[in-house]
Amino acid sequence: MASSISELVTQAENGNLSLDADPAAFVALEKAMSTRIVQLGVIQQKIRKVAEQEIWGLGESSAVLTSAQTLVRRFREKADGGPNNAVAVLESHLTAADELRTLFRTIRQRLEEADADFAAKFKELAVAQGLDVGGDR
Repeated sequence: MASSISELVTQAENGNLSLDADPAAFVALEKAMSTRIVQLGVIQQKIRKVAEQEIWGLGESSAVLTSAQTLVRRFREKADGGPNNAVAVLESHLTAADELRTLFRTIRQRLEEADADFAAKFKELAVAQGLDVGGDR
């Protein structure tokens, strides 16, 4: 089942979606989505380190403190590997941010195809912001 964002991307690709916006708005959207994707990736890496941490200092190495072992296992599973874990949830946010960025890029590209002035202004603003607007995450 396609996401609603994917459906919007398809509509934009087919020219069935319209939008009245200035190039600066697209530069801001591109920057925001790219920054969000990087930030989510950094958070995912930090959470993976939590899941991989060997010693927690809760007494988990003691055979007697089974509750400490259970607590550490639950922390690790909540970070990565268990149901509804943080890494997987963040991956869904990464996917959504990437889909939104694709949607904005597709709309912008269609505007550029139709409007040379828009294309020139967008390129000028994007270069000024140091954005690479053609790559993937």
